[in-house]
Amino acid sequence: MKHTNPQPLKWTRPKKNLKICHLKPGQSCLDFNLILSGRAADIDAVLDSLAPSFLDTDPENVLTIRLEALSGSDAHREVEIRLYDLIGEESETAVWNAVYQVYRQAAISKKIVFADPNFVTGDPGPGGGSGGVNGGTTGNIGPDTPEEAFIKHWAFGERNAVQRGIRLEDGRGRRLVEHKGAGVKVILFDSYDSDIPRDLDRAQNPAQSAAQGWIEIRRGFPPEPLRLLVSSPDFQPSGIKVVSHPAFDCVDEHGFYVAGLVHRLAPQSDIHLVDVLNEKSQGELFGLLQSLYQLGVQAAEQAGDDRPLQDTVINLSLGASFSETMLLRSKTRDAIKDLYDAVVGSNVQAPPFLSQLLADMVEHFHYVPSLRMVLQALHTLGAVVVAAAGNDSGQHYGVEPAQIPARYPEVIGVAASTQHGQLACFSNQGEVLAPGGGTPDDVCPPVDFTTDCRDVAMISLVPRVKPYMSGYAFWQGTSFAAPIVSGLAALVIEKHKRKFGHAPTPEQVKEYICQNTQDGIVDVQNTLSAI
Repeated sequence: MKHTNPQPLKWTRPKKNLKICHLKPGQSCLDFNLILSGRAADIDAVLDSLAPSFLDTDPENVLTIRLEALSGSDAHREVEIRLYDLIGEESETAVWNAVYQVYRQAAISKKIVFADPNFVTGDPGPGGGSGGVNGGTTGNIGPDTPEEAFIKHWAFGERNAVQRGIRLEDGRGRRLVEHKGAGVKVILFDSYDSDIPRDLDRAQNPAQSAAQGWIEIRRGFPPEPLRLLVSSPDFQPSGIKVVSHPAFDCVDEHGFYVAGLVHRLAPQSDIHLVDVLNEKSQGELFGLLQSLYQLGVQAAEQAGDDRPLQDTVINLSLGASFSETMLLRSKTRDAIKDLYDAVVGSNVQAPPFLSQLLADMVEHFHYVPSLRMVLQALHTLGAVVVAAAGNDSGQHYGVEPAQIPARYPEVIGVAASTQHGQLACFSNQGEVLAPGGGTPDDVCPPVDFTTDCRDVAMISLVPRVKPYMSGYAFWQGTSFAAPIVSGLAALVIEKHKRKFGHAPTPEQVKEYICQNTQDGIVDVQNTLSAI
């Protein structure tokens, strides 16, 4: 088995005291922060003109990401992303009023400056993060053991009159393709339970090094052990600790479960889990931005070429809690359009990519520009970015558009398919489908785990921290469709490198995967045969 030697991310401690944000049910953004992005001189000019009484502009209270540290992304070299503290009322309305004021002044000043609330990030909607049960204890899987259920699960098998798998295996665990993702890094930005290194599969005596963040788990299938590198800082990257309301379910197994699905497809890839969400699978945007940025900086420091992330897949089984309602209610969309008209209608000298970002916000609703800037930079460095489309459709009639960041063109947005090959009831739109469980009904019915769980859910690994736990669980959601595509991307990169001597571009990987589906569902054999 060929593994590279990835290292834990290096964290830069923020220059501000730790703040605690207690999230309330339904809260979509932190109510004491604002994120501004653009050229440094333009941000300063807008703030000077605005002379805001609602922002603390003292350098001790401002955190800054400077994208020029990412080599290979020349267009981003002058760009900064700054986190400011809000002064005065702490409420969602106050945050969006501040966003509106910044865009309004930017339009008057004819400076391309973007403003984002510090959104809550995390598990992309109601469908994923509910319905996780421990296989073999409360979920009905018939006569099979949990491991047998994992081996035989429809999602990984061949297509027939009833089931629509991805054609990775023959339904009995025998792979139909030789590639296993050797030499490829798959980095998951997700949640992680800090107790796992101490307790994980103790009875099986896994080799693990807590100091380095390594965990190795050996189970009967797949034969290759799951080696997981965990980066979890001993402080919050943004200086903000997000504490979720007790009403939220505890889903700290989310990241490990996602890792198990990547490992099923690409068992020889190097899987790295970066802990950016709390035990309720929630976090905040600026912390995610910093974590993604740290990945790019570390890669740029270690590699000598202009695509240091060319062997890397980034999996984002998360979304930003963007509020279209607040965008309209605060008149921010009108202010963004005014800024666009002011820039287009004059001879403003701005980096083309900033102008394009602004145009995409107006024309294609590609909001949260700070996140898109960072993902664009990583894409330029060679990373393939995969994101869950979201699980918002189960509460409505009709299919919702993809969440952010899955709707960005630099990202492969993944929707969830059912056992029968239809769009899952909860799934938002995506560019491609992958198994995620669920039913095709217009409105998601309650999950009935007294029937065969495999019919309506995915199955993957979870930590075995108590004697009665099987180490497997069932779950539904686009969160679990995304790692199927991330694992496939690792196989694509490996085969392309073997055949041509170099890694494919992110655009090539996306084309291989999206152009070789069956009925819109990813197909492992079709995709690899196309290379």
